[in-house]
Amino acid sequence: MARFWTHGDAPARALEYAAEWRRRCWDQEGSILSNANLWTYDNAQELMRRFVQAPIEGGDLSFFEKLEKQLEPASPAAKKLAAEMLWLLYLFPSDTRGKTKREHIQRVWEWSGEALDVPLLAWWRP
Repeated sequence: MARFWTHGDAPARALEYAAEWRRRCWDQEGSILSNANLWTYDNAQELMRRFVQAPIEGGDLSFFEKLEKQLEPASPAAKKLAAEMLWLLYLFPSDTRGKTKREHIQRVWEWSGEALDVPLLAWWRP
């Protein structure tokens, strides 16, 4: 179960980043990790088709292996949106190390064919 971060200024920073996400992504259909327009209806619909409506159940594959297979035919923008959704999902829980969060988000983003190295991934403690 997720726990809320209680050390230092992490809770306040997480709330600031959540407000920034709302402004840039929800209100403007933009991106929290780039200058692209990722949070669009079309990109969300594509993720719904590739991920929600085409599950890979059972087997020996990890979540990320399944996700990669599901998103393989997806557009680069949809893959980046999936990475941003992970960023949002990881914003508050403290039971996953910052290094792991960064690796997961970068891994999914890089399926788009582009590297990701932005300050908004560096704020989590190691």
